[in-house]
Amino acid sequence: MSEPFVLEAAGGRRWIVGSPRDPYGDGYVRTVATELHDDGMTASTVAKIDGRYASLECTLPAFVAGLAADWRGWDGEDLGGFAADLDRFLLT
Repeated sequence: MSEPFVLEAAGGRRWIVGSPRDPYGDGYVRTVATELHDDGMTASTVAKIDGRYASLECTLPAFVAGLAADWRGWDGEDLGGFAADLDRFLLT
């Protein structure tokens, strides 16, 4: 992919994702430049992705599942409903 991916919406809003790059030439680290344009403002960054493959235990879903499995709560009453909110977050 040599051309950037551009997603445009009404009103001049755009999301631009550049071509993946291998800055070190090792095939392990990739970077992608991205920009958001809306209402006369622009935000841009370069996202860095390390590693070709991740073992299951190193993925975000596994991390969140580990948090849920290890959750022990606290003594006392949950007056703010935090436990229910946390359950809804972890289950979605």
